[in-house]
Amino acid sequence: MARGTEDGFAAPTRMRDSSGAEFHTGMYWSDAESTWIEGGDHTMAVTPLDWDGDGDLDLVTGSTNGHFRVRENTGTRTEPAFATTTTQVLGTDGEPLEVPGGDAAPRFVDWDGDGTLDILTGSAFGGVHWFRGTGSGADRRFEAPRMLVADPGNKLPARLGQGTLIRTQADAADIDGDGDLDLFVGGAVQIEKEGGSIGFSGPIQLFARTEVGRYGDAAAK
Repeated sequence: MARGTEDGFAAPTRMRDSSGAEFHTGMYWSDAESTWIEGGDHTMAVTPLDWDGDGDLDLVTGSTNGHFRVRENTGTRTEPAFATTTTQVLGTDGEPLEVPGGDAAPRFVDWDGDGTLDILTGSAFGGVHWFRGTGSGADRRFEAPRMLVADPGNKLPARLGQGTLIRTQADAADIDGDGDLDLFVGGAVQIEKEGGSIGFSGPIQLFARTEVGRYGDAAAK
C-alpha cells in the first residue's frame, strides 16, 4: 500500500493483518525459511469497499481461480486493522461465487440501477460478467453470472486473432453523460510482429450503452 501525502505518495509498504503478519496470497517466497510456501488462492485484484456497512473500508479480492474473498477491517477508517482470515463471497444459492474461466477482478457498481451494488469482472477467457447483487452489508449475496461481453467460446485459443481479448478486466462509468453506465474493458491481445514473432498488446475497449444490457460497437483505444 502506498499512502497519500501532500507531496504525492509515500514509498509502498507491505500490508499486515491485526496480528502483525504480512498478507500473502498464493505461493510466496519466505526469506526467513528460504523456501516457497503455499498461501492459498492466488489473488490478482483487490478493491476497497465498506462490505459490512460499519463505516470503514474492507478489502475484497479476486483470485485466478475465479473466487472472491473479503478481508474485514476490524479497526477504523483512519486506523485500519485487517482480520487474520478471509471469508468467501457467496451467491444467492449459498455457494461461493465463481467467474467462468477464472481471473476474478471485482468492480462494484450499481449496474441495473436498483440501489444495490453488483459485481462486474473480466475473466481469463476474455468474457465480461455481471453478478447482480441482492441485500447489503454482511447479508450481501449475488446471483449467477450473466455475460455482458462474450468470450471466444469458453477456452483460450491456441493462437489468438487480432482483436481477441483475453485476461480481461472491466469497469463502468457514465463516459458520455447520458445517465447510464458504459463499460470499459481492457486485456491482452496476441499480435504477430515483423519476422513472425508473437507479442501482446493491451488495448482498452469502450462499450457505449444504448439500453440495459445492450451496447453499440466497441471502440478500441
